[in-house]
Amino acid sequence: YPEVLKRRREIGTMYNWGLGDILEIPIQQEGQIYQEYIINMPKMRDFKKFMDKKGIELLIRDTIPNHIMYGKWFPGVSLPVTESIAKQAVRLPTYPELRNDEIQKIIKAIREYYGVS
Repeated sequence: YPEVLKRRREIGTMYNWGLGDILEIPIQQEGQIYQEYIINMPKMRDFKKFMDKKGIELLIRDTIPNHIMYGKWFPGVSLPVTESIAKQAVRLPTYPELRNDEIQKIIKAIREYYGVS
């Protein structure tokens, strides 16, 4: 599947270049694959509605942090940063069949959401 991994790297790189000046982008590592490209959106539901109107489907899961999901093994554990991130995580599309013009449409819509051209 080297071609799939290569394409995911290309998509992630396009997001990095298109969004790096307005968003905190995922940490860059050599050989990064971008199985998922996750951004944090404090007003996640508003952002999703905006993107829905643009015809862009986002991957949003109501993520439950492991320390809460498996609370019986982590009694009394509080991880406020993890809990906050879980409520803001939005996964941008990274499937290998995504065309460059579709990636540009996603980037353009996110920039528009932030009021940046």
